[in-house]
Order: sequence, then C-alpha cells, then structure tokens
Amino acid sequence: MAVAFDYLFDALGKHRDYAAVDPRNAPSIRLLDCLGMRREEHFRESLWDKGEWCDDLVFAILEDEWRARAREATA
Repeated sequence: MAVAFDYLFDALGKHRDYAAVDPRNAPSIRLLDCLGMRREEHFRESLWDKGEWCDDLVFAILEDEWRARAREATA
C-alpha cells in the first residue's frame, strides 16, 4: 500500500487520497489506521449492498501528511 501512495503522490501528483470501507471490515480499518489515514466521515446506511443498507467509513491522507510519516520512519 505504501508503494501505491508513493505512486499517487510522486508520479501522479495527487494532493489527497481517500478510501471508503465497510465499518464491519476490521482488518481493512486497521490497515488504513496503520498507514496514517484519518477517519473523516461515517455515513450511516449510505450504500445498498446484497439486499441491505450498509454504513460507509471514509479515510483520507494528504500528501504532506504522508511525506511527514515517511520522514519519521526513516529517522
């Protein structure tokens, strides 16, 4: 995943990246937390999936936040 962020911010010149995840998906949430993404939104019953309304969590990280984390990791 870290390589994906490097690609997005370096090669594509993106300023911000975000991810949406089902709040019941604990492994994915742990991964996003470990990558330094912050929880920005919790949309209640915003998606219709497999015959039921589901919540949606949105995480995001800015380029400068990612760069700061990378500097801390190498220090």
